Order: sequence, then structure tokens, then C-alpha cells
Amino acid sequence: MKKTLFILLISAFPFAANAQLGFMLGFEGGFAGSTIKSAELPFFFDSYNTANVAGGLTQPFKLKSGVATGRYFGFTVGMGGPQCKMTLIIDRYLMKSGRNEARFSNGQGRNMWTEIKETSSEVGVQFSEGKFTAGFEFVLSLRYVSIYSQYVFPDESTSFGSDHTLNGVFEDLTFGPGIGINVGYKVLPYLVLTAKSDYIFRVTGQHPEYHQYSDLQLFKDIDYLPRDFSNYNNYSGLENSISNDVSGLRFSFGIQFLLESNIE
Repeated sequence: MKKTLFILLISAFPFAANAQLGFMLGFEGGFAGSTIKSAELPFFFDSYNTANVAGGLTQPFKLKSGVATGRYFGFTVGMGGPQCKMTLIIDRYLMKSGRNEARFSNGQGRNMWTEIKETSSEVGVQFSEGKFTAGFEFVLSLRYVSIYSQYVFPDESTSFGSDHTLNGVFEDLTFGPGIGINVGYKVLPYLVLTAKSDYIFRVTGQHPEYHQYSDLQLFKDIDYLPRDFSNYNNYSGLENSISNDVSGLRFSFGIQFLLESNIE
């Protein structure tokens, strides 16, 4: 797939450089979302549920994290002909999932959710016809994944502090390639409604030991998310921790302010 996209980019270059040489500059922002595809996180949630059944767990964690939603902003530069331009896109994403809640019969519990902070660079080709645009791109993404874990008291007050071992923000940074498409519709001469969809692949499978979730904010003795929660206090992080393997489909809908110039 990535080889095919590269061939398409190279093939489109003569069309982008042909005829009138033009430039484009766009600024955009709007709504963003991402699926949270992970084989590792369910290990932790399942082990937590299993270890706490005898302790009065009445509402277990869901094994899937669902979809993270939020916002994005970015800019686009391009060069080429009136109907085909090579583009470079730089985007910044901030997305959070809904809370995954576990509750016990005594009213206590735990909330956990996932946050994705992402800086993405995308090289591609964009085609224009009248008010419509469409393009495809090759994506390189730096993705900071954070797992928030807070204790819930019976009165619904919460704590991230050191009063409970599993409290904290467990984080890891990954680098991931991807591929995507984008479409747009020009509603005004300088205003475009945009939609994008990218699939971000995971690259941590070969070296999962380099991508453990660590709570660097509290510097605790136990600062990882375990595969086996029943042995949380008996192993080091390397022996029992899950790794960050979050990948999936990223999508966005926004408004772009676009400036274009075509020179004979």
C-alpha cells in the first residue's frame, strides 16, 4: 500500500509542475477523532477485572477504549498547476476518549481514559475541479499517548495523587507512518469545508520494551500498567507491563482559509 502511494505521488509530479505554476497556503482547524486500536490495553483491563472480582467489583472496566475525540489545527502549503498541486501539510491533534469506569459495592471505583496528542506531517497531491478538491497523502506522525488513571471515592470525589498506587498519568511517545485521503468544497473564494481520513499504523511491535507506559509525573516505585494486575507489586515493569501499541483510523472535519496564486 505504501509503495503504491509513493508511485502515485511520483506519477502526479509532472501534472503538478505542468502549465501554470501556482502556490497555495491554507490554515484550518476543526473537529478530530481517532479510533483506539490496541491489543495491549485489554490485557490490563481484563487482569484488573479478574483480580478484583472477589473484592466486590460490581461494574468492571470495558475491554475496549472506544473513540477519542477533540480538535485539530494546521496549515498547508502547495505548489503546482491550477488543477494539481504537490502539498505539505502540518497538523496538530488533541483527542480524548470517554471515561472507562470501574465501580465497587462500597461506592469506591476507578476512572481511566486515553488522550492522544499528535503532530503530523503529510506529503501528498491535491486535485481541484471547480469548487471541489480531493487528494491523498503519505503521513508521518509523532503520537503521544497518555492513559489517565484516577481513584474515585464513595462521595464521587477523585484523586490522581500518591494515596493509591495505580493513580497517575501513564505516557509514551511513538512514531508512526500512515496513509490518507482528503476532500474539500469551496463555499467562498477563500473558505473551504474540509474532511480528512488517515490510517496511522503502529511500529512498536518489533520493540515493545521501548514503549511501556510510564508515570513520569509522580516518579513512583511502581509506575507502569501491568498485564497481570494480581502480581502488580511482585514484578518489575519490564516483566509485567503492557506496551503502547495504539493505532487506528484518524478523521477530521474542519474549515480552511485558503490563499492561491497561479502565475503564467
